Amino acid sequence: MQEGNLPGGNLMPTREELKRKAKERFAATYGSSVGVYLAYTLATTVLSFLLTAVTFSMVFTYSWNTASIWTIVASVAVQLLDGVLLIEMMAYYLRVYRGEGTTIGSFFAGLTEGLGRKVGMTLWKGLWLFIWMSPTLVPIVILQYTNFLSTGANAETNRLLFSLPFIVYGIIMLINRFYAYAMTDFIVRDCVSVRDALKLSIRMMKEYKGEYFVLALSFFGWMILSQLPGVLLSGFAPESETTQWMVTITMILLSALLWAPRLHIAQAGFYEGRKRSALAYGQIRQMELDGMGSTGPTSPDAE
Repeated sequence: MQEGNLPGGNLMPTREELKRKAKERFAATYGSSVGVYLAYTLATTVLSFLLTAVTFSMVFTYSWNTASIWTIVASVAVQLLDGVLLIEMMAYYLRVYRGEGTTIGSFFAGLTEGLGRKVGMTLWKGLWLFIWMSPTLVPIVILQYTNFLSTGANAETNRLLFSLPFIVYGIIMLINRFYAYAMTDFIVRDCVSVRDALKLSIRMMKEYKGEYFVLALSFFGWMILSQLPGVLLSGFAPESETTQWMVTITMILLSALLWAPRLHIAQAGFYEGRKRSALAYGQIRQMELDGMGSTGPTSPDAE
């Protein structure tokens, strides 16, 4: 669907305009934009490493049930910290797109600003993703705790065929909800409650999920280019833990230097354009963005 045929589409900057402005803003803030992306990636990598270490430690220290509980607690904590970091990183790139003052220091200083709202947004979004994905647990529960389809010559095939519709549903809904909620990380920084941020994002992304996906897809060539040296290194260097670290660091560095911050700046521009067009066409109201008005449907996830 062409942008001009979408609701408010003629007020949206084109994909080319978004990418051109993102390139200009990226060049003007190159050092700090690369630094913020590297800081976010380093932090999330460390969190993942700590989660893995905690998981192994719990498995070898406590009973399976106790270890499982603590692993879940640690996973939730890591996801919350990751959510806070992601929201602040996107807020930084939104400031870059707007041409506001941006430094690496502003990224770190902003982490504690509105911390409760950021944690709440991560939890609220995660809850609704879980609700939408919960039907995929049906075959797991049935096949794990009953004898359904557990006998017969084709038992494994039958169990797989039984699970397949739920798997397909899960993939479709995960992608759909991911793009429906894509604006929340930007909206919540505009002083909106977490419930309202989710509602507004759904309304703003209605009929625009495809455009947002294609915007990210247009950076695919840069992504492949940044991964290529790492792939070549892993193919020709001796297989070792050092090589794996070198490959990972190479890919992260090239992503930061070539395209990842530019993509996030373009996504921030998409939010700005979509907000402007949604306001102009009455799809959202300024008082809703300011947190002073009802966002409409009672259900936080109503389209």
